[in-house]
Amino acid sequence: MRGRIGRVALLIFQALWLNVILPGHTRGIITLPGTACADSGSGCCAKAKHSEPETPAKPNRRASACAVCFFAARLSTPDVVDLSPPPLGLIAVIDVPATESIPFTAISLAFDSRGPPAA
Repeated sequence: MRGRIGRVALLIFQALWLNVILPGHTRGIITLPGTACADSGSGCCAKAKHSEPETPAKPNRRASACAVCFFAARLSTPDVVDLSPPPLGLIAVIDVPATESIPFTAISLAFDSRGPPAA
């Protein structure tokens, strides 16, 4: 019973996260920690006295430090494919079985199957 509830909860979370929250969030509303101090331009977290108007050429710093986008990018990392060959070495030693003698009889053929010599 517990496994079924967990699977249903995971499906509901994924459906909400991928279909509602991630596409509908506004970039930069929730920023990563430590970006507010970096935006002010000073050593401490105090606000600057005057702020420059944001130009279209300069990217929005709050949008580039969006915590939701950061979490979504780290949540769906691809699997690592390891194509390195395995280490070579001796796996096992197998005893060679003794050969059996096969009984046979010599058959003398009544004809020679070779053709005449080429001239």
